[in-house]
Amino acid sequence: MNFFKPHMKRIIPIIAVLILSSCKKETTQAPHVPFVYTDSIQDAEGNYYHTVTIGTQVWMAENLRSTRYLNGDTIATAQYGDDWEYALGGMQCAYDNDTTACRIYGRLYNYNAITDPRGIAPPGWHIPSMNEWQTLLNYLGTNAGDQLRQYGAKYWYPPNDSATDAYGFAALPGGWRDGSGIFGDVRHKAYFWSNSYYTPSAPSYPEAWMLGIVNNLDPTLYQPSAVIDHNSIVIGCSVRCIKD
Repeated sequence: MNFFKPHMKRIIPIIAVLILSSCKKETTQAPHVPFVYTDSIQDAEGNYYHTVTIGTQVWMAENLRSTRYLNGDTIATAQYGDDWEYALGGMQCAYDNDTTACRIYGRLYNYNAITDPRGIAPPGWHIPSMNEWQTLLNYLGTNAGDQLRQYGAKYWYPPNDSATDAYGFAALPGGWRDGSGIFGDVRHKAYFWSNSYYTPSAPSYPEAWMLGIVNNLDPTLYQPSAVIDHNSIVIGCSVRCIKD
């Protein structure tokens, strides 16, 4: 009856070590390919941003949140729908006018703001062209949006389980603001401006190119998770800058 007691004293510590070792191994396995943030950059308002290198390009790893042009002038703020809809120049806003969310999702800008000659990108950086966005997608290949999206369900609607954030771009779903000033799609979609005008635009409905990223598409439909498309220049989108 007492035969197993001495042996159990020796076996239990061994089992405990194996369990602890197993737990330690699991917690140190990153769910994405390792990446390295490069030196931070600063905008005209004094905000700092991480940057990452992807292929031959260097990108901001956060959404722009500046309220100033490079010369120090303020970018006009549009709280109300009419202010946004009938704006003649550059405008910016916080999603749903919630400034506390700006630290995460940045600000939304209309096309006039990102192309204003006073500039909103930090010195040595610029708003990407459509071709520069395409270069990024070509480098990433299949499921580019999954590789760009920040993984986990903290900022994206769950489950967001296909996201890997493989290069540290950490695409955030800042949503958008439509031409009448209505907000939509925060935590569900990311829209990033390019500085490229859509040439076939109708004079009454000028458009520009942009990048859209969505989460958890049905893989059986073979829908791309990142798409370059064009839309009205009066909508509000997030901004990521690229190094000159």
